[in-house]
Amino acid sequence: MSVRKLAEGKWQIDVYENGRKGQRIRKVYYGTEVRANLFELELKKTLGIMPKTDDTIGEIISPYLEWVKKHQAEDTYKGKYKLLNGPILTFFRNYHPDLITDRNIDAYQTKRLAESLGHKRVINLEITYLSAMIKWWNKKRGVRKRPLPEHDKLPYKKPLPEYLSIKEVNDLIAEFSTFHWAFCSCMYYGGMRFNEVASLRDRDIFETHLRVTGKGSKERLVPISEPLRKALRNYLLKSPVVKIDGVVSELVFPSTVTGRKITSIRSAIRGAKRRAGIDRRITPHMLRHAFATHLLEQGGDLRAIQMLLGHASISTTEI
Repeated sequence: MSVRKLAEGKWQIDVYENGRKGQRIRKVYYGTEVRANLFELELKKTLGIMPKTDDTIGEIISPYLEWVKKHQAEDTYKGKYKLLNGPILTFFRNYHPDLITDRNIDAYQTKRLAESLGHKRVINLEITYLSAMIKWWNKKRGVRKRPLPEHDKLPYKKPLPEYLSIKEVNDLIAEFSTFHWAFCSCMYYGGMRFNEVASLRDRDIFETHLRVTGKGSKERLVPISEPLRKALRNYLLKSPVVKIDGVVSELVFPSTVTGRKITSIRSAIRGAKRRAGIDRRITPHMLRHAFATHLLEQGGDLRAIQMLLGHASISTTEI
């Protein structure tokens, strides 16, 4: 029991901040039993602890993720699904969003630091996802308020993005198949994200540009440079017809096995890298970083590069 009688008119309030694994808090209250129970309820409210209702974090996660799946990028959905259903759900399951305090957030950060071996960026991201979900929930119920109380983010030094030299890009591309040459040309010569290229459809290709759907379903136009035109033309002339359930796929780069959107080209990059004699870690996204860096090195305007990359903030482009 949370309220225990010690003597006549004297009560001990005993609660845990986050279940039996959380910090134990004991208080002594003088008064009647009814008032002691009211005091316990107010203490729980202060700590963000509420009886389970449809408005707890645990109950909000599923409908929020359904919304994310429909309205945000697939990679965003996967990231939020993993973190919200993992550490956030474990810690905040029975918390009411309106009653989460800075003390709760501090306790969460301390707990996660002990678990995650100092991955502060990930812990900050978890809190950001929690805040975004509560903001969505507040909007649904017509409430205007700050999603979470003011809190300090964990400090960490953000590493600068890695990119490839022009020689490395040329050596790598020379070892690709026609499919992967065209796919990676979209990333390097067009600055596109992997998911943007994988989602590209026939109707998005025009004479002078590509129509790209980026994060948050925002569209932008990517100019087709001569190297990109050559790679796309070479691929499209030779690409086989791929069908899904008897219907020809509209995707420019469908999986030749399923006909659906491809999910990775890492094995192709590993093979090309080995054949090119490149002895370093290479990810698909490094081609996009190389696009931005090489443009800047050649005198490109930062604002123009921001528009080509589809960055919402210029600070992201500056990094």
